[in-house]
Amino acid sequence: MRISLLAVFTLLLSQLLISQEASTLREAFLDSEVNGYFRSFYSYSDNDEGLKDFSALGVGGKLGFETKRYKNFSVGAYYYSTFNTNITDLTKPDPATGKLSRYELGLFDIHNPSEREVSYLGELFISYKNKGHFFKIGRQSIRSPLLNIQDGRMIPTLHQGITYKNTSFDHHKFSSGIINAVAARSSNGYKAVNECFGVYSQGLKPSGGVSDYRNHTQSNFLAFFNWSGLYQNMKIHFWDYYIDNVSNTAMLTSLFELGSDSSTYKPYIGAQFIRQDRINYGGNKDPDKRYFDQDESITYGAKIGLKRGDYSLTLNANHITDQGRFLFPRSWGIETGLFTFQRRERTEGMRDASNIMIQLAGMHQFKWGGKVNFDAAYGRYYRSEPNDPLRNKYGFPSHDQMTFNIGYHFSGYLDGLNLQLFVLHKPNRGNTYDNPNFILHKVDMTVYNAVVNYVF
Repeated sequence: MRISLLAVFTLLLSQLLISQEASTLREAFLDSEVNGYFRSFYSYSDNDEGLKDFSALGVGGKLGFETKRYKNFSVGAYYYSTFNTNITDLTKPDPATGKLSRYELGLFDIHNPSEREVSYLGELFISYKNKGHFFKIGRQSIRSPLLNIQDGRMIPTLHQGITYKNTSFDHHKFSSGIINAVAARSSNGYKAVNECFGVYSQGLKPSGGVSDYRNHTQSNFLAFFNWSGLYQNMKIHFWDYYIDNVSNTAMLTSLFELGSDSSTYKPYIGAQFIRQDRINYGGNKDPDKRYFDQDESITYGAKIGLKRGDYSLTLNANHITDQGRFLFPRSWGIETGLFTFQRRERTEGMRDASNIMIQLAGMHQFKWGGKVNFDAAYGRYYRSEPNDPLRNKYGFPSHDQMTFNIGYHFSGYLDGLNLQLFVLHKPNRGNTYDNPNFILHKVDMTVYNAVVNYVF
C-alpha cells in the first residue's frame, strides 16, 4: 500500500494549528529564521582531442524559513532554483558520439537541455525534537553513506518521507526513515520511488544491450536504518537500505584509533563490508526490465590514516568481488560511504573491480577569522574491460583520478561568503578500443569548477 505523505503532512499540520492559540502560532511564525544561499557555479570540461569541450555558468540558490519551535514542533519550507546563463549552447551534442554534456548540463535539467530555468519547492516539513528524539516528515535533505544530498551541482538531491534520529544515549546513535519520493540532482522536481530508477543512465544489461528498467521498476518505498556506536577508541557504523521489491544493502564500517587522546599524531585503521541481496524479482519479473539483475554482490574496504589536528592523510582501498555488480540508484546520492570515494567518480555498476586512493585533507583558521579548507587525492581504479557489460555496467575503462579542491570562507563584513575551486583530471589506464563512447566524459579529461556561495 502506498504511503500518502501529503495526507499525513496535512493531518499533522492541522493538529499543530488546532493545538495552539492563534497568538502563539503567530509568534512562532514571526520568530521564524529565514536563511538560504546564493550560488554561482562555472564548469568547464576539457575532453580528449577530437571530442567536444563543454562549459556552462549557472546561478541560483535556496531561500526559505523554519519557524521557532512551539511545544517541540517547527515547520520549514525551502525553495530551490538554478538558471542557465547560456554562455554556450548545451543542446548541441558531441559530433563523434552524439552525446550531450555530462557535468555542465547537470547544473540544470539533463532531460530538458533547452530549459534554462529549474525551480521547485525542495523542502516542506514538520519536525519534532525532544530529549534526544528528532522526527521529520515531508520534503527534506538527508545525509547518509549512500542516500544523501550529493550537493556538487546547483540544486542538491532531496528526499520526501519520514525520518527519525535518536541521540539520547551517550555512546549510541540511531536513525531510520521511509522515503517514497526523490528529487534527483540535475532533474526537475520530485518523482515517486518507482520512477527514480535510471534517471541519469540505465547502463547495459549483464548480457549486453541497453537496460530497460526505467519506468518499469515496481517499488513503492525505500527504508533505511542506522546504528552508530563508540567503544573506547573504536567507532562502528551500520547502515541498511531496503528498497521495496528490489534489493537490500547492508554496510558495516569500523574505525579504530591507535594513539592516545594526548597524542599529537593519531594513527587509525578502518575496515568495511558491504553486502547486497536481491529482494523478490529485483524490481520486475521480466529479466529485461529488472534493475537488480543478480542474486548478490560483496564489497570490501580497508583504510589506514594519520590525523594531526585539522589535517589528515589516508590510504584507502575497496574491492568488489566477482559475485555481482555493486548496484544502487545513482540519482539517490553519491557514494560517500565508500573509502575510495572521490568527487566525479562512481563505483556503482562495477563487478570484479578494485580501487586504491590516497588523500590529504586539512583546514586552517587564520587570525583574522578567515578559514581555508582543502583536499587533494590520487586514485587508481582498476576496471574490467569496458566492453564487458557483465562486470562493467557503464563501460568505463581503468583510469587514474586526481582531484584538488580548495575553499576560502570569509569573515567579518563578508561572513557567509565562500569561494571554491575544484579540478579533476582522469587519465586513461585501460583499453578504449578506439571507441569515443568509452572516452567522452569518462577518461582523458580535465574538469574545472569555480563556485561562489553566499550563505545567509
